Amino acid sequence: MADSNVELQHLSNSELIAMARTGLHSAFNELMLRHRKQAFQWAHQYTDDPYLAEDIVQEALINAFLYLGNLEHIEKFIPWFRKIITNQALMHLRRGGPHGKERPFSSLIHQHSEQNDEYGSPIELLLSKFARQRSEMNDTLNDPAKIWLRQETSNLIHSMLQCLNAKEREIFDAYFFKLYTPQEISTMTSTSSSNVYTILSRSRRKIQQQQFHSNLTTYLQSRASDPVKNSKVILASKSLYFGEIWDTFSLCVLHALQYSQSPFNLPSSSTMAEIMGFTGQAFRLQINQRHLDLFEASAFNWRRTFTKGLLNLGYAARSIGDGQHIPQTSDLLIEAFTFIHNTLDQGQPVIVWGYVHPYFALIHGYDDTKKLFHITGLFEQQTMDYRELGLDWGADLFVLSLGTPYPVTAMDSLRGALSMIIMHNEGFEGSIHPDYVPGIAAYDVWITLLSREDIDPLAHAYQICWTSNTRLFAFQFLESIAERTADYGDSICKLASQAAVYYKHAAETLYHLRKLYPFPAGGDHSCPSTRAKGILLLEQVKSYEQQGLDILKKILNNLSK
Repeated sequence: MADSNVELQHLSNSELIAMARTGLHSAFNELMLRHRKQAFQWAHQYTDDPYLAEDIVQEALINAFLYLGNLEHIEKFIPWFRKIITNQALMHLRRGGPHGKERPFSSLIHQHSEQNDEYGSPIELLLSKFARQRSEMNDTLNDPAKIWLRQETSNLIHSMLQCLNAKEREIFDAYFFKLYTPQEISTMTSTSSSNVYTILSRSRRKIQQQQFHSNLTTYLQSRASDPVKNSKVILASKSLYFGEIWDTFSLCVLHALQYSQSPFNLPSSSTMAEIMGFTGQAFRLQINQRHLDLFEASAFNWRRTFTKGLLNLGYAARSIGDGQHIPQTSDLLIEAFTFIHNTLDQGQPVIVWGYVHPYFALIHGYDDTKKLFHITGLFEQQTMDYRELGLDWGADLFVLSLGTPYPVTAMDSLRGALSMIIMHNEGFEGSIHPDYVPGIAAYDVWITLLSREDIDPLAHAYQICWTSNTRLFAFQFLESIAERTADYGDSICKLASQAAVYYKHAAETLYHLRKLYPFPAGGDHSCPSTRAKGILLLEQVKSYEQQGLDILKKILNNLSK
């Protein structure tokens, strides 16, 4: 292997490109290694943030790998590659850089429905618009096309109202079609205004479910009529699934990797510690500055963070949704079904959020005849009804597959992981909500909240367990890096060993905090001495992690030289 690498180093760009396009991945690696420094300089022209520049380069490398076959003129590789860098940089700048608020269309609908409680879903937006346009009917009486379209829309809406009982239909019709106010409907139907609102809300949910069932039936009929489509695929389970609730995403990745047939020599990723480390999950912390809650640990941009993390494991992941709440009427839900079916047909399982519990689970099969997914997770259920996708916790839609194997060197993998870790801990990653404080600064918020008497004991105990668990993985991850001198060299491995000591101390200190505030009861927080001990322990944890983080920055600096 070493001799072949030496030979590749003497080849021209054109020769390497030609070889890479035939599927020789070592040629692509050599090509990217040759131009990586230049790529970083190009990206740096658009941003002064070195971590953001690193992100731009990583994403550009993925695009170069995926689209190299489309390059018509090999001699124009350099300007072609620079254009990819430029496009990625401009995309980040349009989003506002690392602090950009990435808001997909589904989240805008959700925001609109919160601000206008009377319209809870796309079908109701349509109903509202339809009702408000009744006064414009006279303008369209001479247009047969508009009359026909309006009639078809009305028929569609009324067909969906068949799921309502007589009372619900009466109130729904009066509100949306006859434009009566809830107060007027209350008088007409001899019921209270609050009951009118309750019936409208219940009717809204029923119509959403009816529309979803109609969409799902149409989708499954389309699949059934296609002779190429399978009706049933079940991937064999490869090992037992067990772990804890605070690391279910990485557990799913661990199991998904067992189905991978990657042609690349990827970095070692067979242990939970390595998955947690290379994806950055072992080093995360986020605290709500108003109060401790159960969701702050997972309140970040899943799509962006998980995709970047999996790239460090050698996979260009694909996903649908981003954890934003969607109604069952959303077209995105049917897209998720298509995504799941296609991914399983390719022999890969799918990671899904929120079935039964607010955890991640693994879908490893489907049966269209029975309308069931085969699923594995931290629960007893082994199947999931199609109709349950997008319900309850699953309404925060997110499904992900490992996607396309992507060639990544050990150095690039570690560089990418450390870049993510440092960006998060120094607050450059950005937050999905202004109340959440990420990284090292979150410890100061935590300490302030701990000084109060009114913290939620369950949420606090959960946060301690989650943080304690992740820091143990951080220590184990750095220990594993310290042992890989062949990949990283003596100096980097020595620094990794030093950093591991600090994260070990942090994990041990968090274990003492865990005993002070046991999960789920949360301990006796009303006792002043307990709060004082807790604050002291958190201050120690922050100190250890800051020292460990300083060493990680030295490692990243060495890797970037």
